Amino acid sequence: MSFLTENLLNDFGHIDRPERVWDSGSDHSSELAEVNDMLTDLTGLLGSGDYRAGTPQRLALNQRISGPAARQSELSAATVKPAGWTWQPTNEKFSEWWERQDTEARNVWLRSIGIRVTFDNPNGVVTWGVEFGYMERIEDHLRFGESTTEAASLLTRASRA
Repeated sequence: MSFLTENLLNDFGHIDRPERVWDSGSDHSSELAEVNDMLTDLTGLLGSGDYRAGTPQRLALNQRISGPAARQSELSAATVKPAGWTWQPTNEKFSEWWERQDTEARNVWLRSIGIRVTFDNPNGVVTWGVEFGYMERIEDHLRFGESTTEAASLLTRASRA
C-alpha cells in the first residue's frame, strides 16, 4: 500500500462518503403568475353585463374561478427551494469507494481537492508528507458530520504524518 493510500485510509477510511447530486429545486413562480393573470381576467368580469349576481352566467363564472383560486392558495403556500447541488448519503465508506477507483480517478479526485504528497531529502533520509490543500473541499467530499473536533483531529494527524 502506498504512503498516500495508507494515510488516507487510516484517517478517512471509516467516514461515510456522500455523493454530490443536482437538486432541481421547486419554484412555482411562473405557474403562480399564470394563475394570477387568469384570476385577474376572470374576476374582472364580476358584476358586469351578463355576469351580475344571480344570473346563470355568474354561477358558471364563480365555479370557473374556484379551481384557479384553490390552486393559487396552494402555490402561494408552497415553499420555494432554489436549484443547486446537494450532498446525499451513499452508505459507503471512503475506503470502499477508494478501492473501486482506478489510478486515474484517484488522481483526479486528489487534484480536485488539493491533496499533494511531498518529500524532502536534505541529509540523504527521505521524509514524506501529505499536504491537504483545500480543506473546505475535503469537508464537502467527506462530510465529517457534526463533529468539527473529529475533522480537525483527523486533519491535524494526517498533516503530521
